[in-house]
This record gives sequence, structure tokens and C-alpha cells, in this order.
Amino acid sequence: MTSARPELPEYRAVVTNPSFYAVQAVEGGVIATGTDGVMWRSEDGGVSWDIGSPGRIASLRRMAVVPGSERIVAVGADAALQFSDDGGKHWNVIASDSTAALQALHVDPRGRLVLAAGVDGLMLRSEDGGMRWQSVLLPAPASITRIVADVSGHWLLAAGAAGAIFVSTDSGLSWTPVDSGTGEAVIGLVVEQRSGDVLAGLGDGRILRSKDGGAHWSAVKTGLGYVQQLLQDSCQRGGGGFRCRQSHCPERGWWPQVVRGAGNEGGGHDSGGGDARTPYRGRGRKRPDLALR
Repeated sequence: MTSARPELPEYRAVVTNPSFYAVQAVEGGVIATGTDGVMWRSEDGGVSWDIGSPGRIASLRRMAVVPGSERIVAVGADAALQFSDDGGKHWNVIASDSTAALQALHVDPRGRLVLAAGVDGLMLRSEDGGMRWQSVLLPAPASITRIVADVSGHWLLAAGAAGAIFVSTDSGLSWTPVDSGTGEAVIGLVVEQRSGDVLAGLGDGRILRSKDGGAHWSAVKTGLGYVQQLLQDSCQRGGGGFRCRQSHCPERGWWPQVVRGAGNEGGGHDSGGGDARTPYRGRGRKRPDLALR
């Protein structure tokens, strides 16, 4: 679709019947997956799209590229497990003994360990980049929606519904439940790349922060109705120090975070290491000027 008014910029969109849940940049293109196992692939920046060969008619919720390879792993409803070794043109289905939905996917930077988790405590683990999987028993039948890893690779953390948080120190072979201090769903989950602290966004608008790999948590109010997503702003070290998209940098004492959610005029907050800061996103609000160091 294009704009009918010449003074407005032109927009184009692909209208599809299935809903898209995951979009992934791959070598030479972009892949989008969603309901009905649909696989859309573009090699020209989204101008035109081809429908890939779906391995299974199932809603696919998460997708990731295995580092060091061209393999793409996708997971979803009915314990759907699929992988592609040709940039998403063709997909291989992996049999699973479960029918529970998979909602979380994690791939380690080395490209070997892949974890998938979902409802009813379902946790699956692969040590060969997603080709073969084994079941891992969680201590409780929790619904897992997010998995993150320590920046140094010492631990893994899985979180989800009803404040459930589990920690693993053996690459996901076993998991230990920890007390999050809340019964709210953990929706967003990030690890601060500089400090290693974990931030967890809750369904009631608060943010949990852990300084010890998830063993203990403290809560911070944001003023939002609920936290929809946590995004970590990227800072890169250059010739003159850190170059940031925001005026606050790690060398000034805190790592910039972006919190998106509902409430407070649909706005968001910058978060300095877990402390709520100035709202910058929402109706009637202007985002502060961004600075480069």
C-alpha cells in the first residue's frame, strides 16, 4: 500500500492472512514466521516476499539464528521444533513427544547450546545447534516465556508466568527455582551487558532487579500499568570512549535501559541500572535530545 497524498512519505506493506510473531534477519534476507506455520522470506529488503516451505502447520512464536552457521531454529505451538540450513527456504521438522506450546528460545553465542521452553514446565535442550533435543525436567510445572544467559556464561535464567524464575549453572541440564517475591508474570527479561545485573519486567508495571544472578531480587516502580518489553540501548567503545545514542553512558555510572509498557499515557522510562528515570515515550511527551560522545 502506498500513500495517496504526495506530500506524505511513501509507505509499503505486505498484507497477509496469518499473523507474524517473529522476524529474523538472515544471510541475504529477512524471514517472518507466524500462524499456520507460514514462512515468508525476502531477499530485497522487504520489497517482495516468497513463501517458504513450512515444515509443519503450527503457529511459530520464536526464531533465532545459530551463531557460526546458517541454521535457523523456530519453535511454537504443539511443541513445534523446526530448523533450516538454507536461509529459510526449506525446513526440517523435529519430532517431539509433547504437545505443549513452546514460548521461549535461547541460543548461546558459541552456537552449540539451544534451549526451548514453554507451558506446563516443558524445557527442551539441544547441544548440536538444534538438530537433536532432550527433555529437561523443571522442578515445577511453570509456564516459561523468557530465557537469558549471564554475559560470562556462568548461568542461565528462565522466567515466566506467576513470577516463576529458575536458574541453571550447568548449561541447562538442571534448574533451581528462586523466590522472585511476586506472583506477577515476568514479561520482559534482559541482562545488563556491563554490570551483569538482571532486569525483569512484570505484569503490574514494576521491574525486578537482581545483582547476584537471580538469587535475590528487589522491585522498582515505573508508573506503568504493565511492562510490555525491556530493550537495552547499545553503547560501543570507540576511539574517544563510549559512543551512545543517549546522553547517559556506562562510564557515567549507569547503563541506559528502555522500558515500554501501558499506563502513564502509554509511555516508557529510561532506567539507570534499574531505577526509574524520566519518561520519554508517549502521547504528549517529547523524547529528550540524544547525544553522541
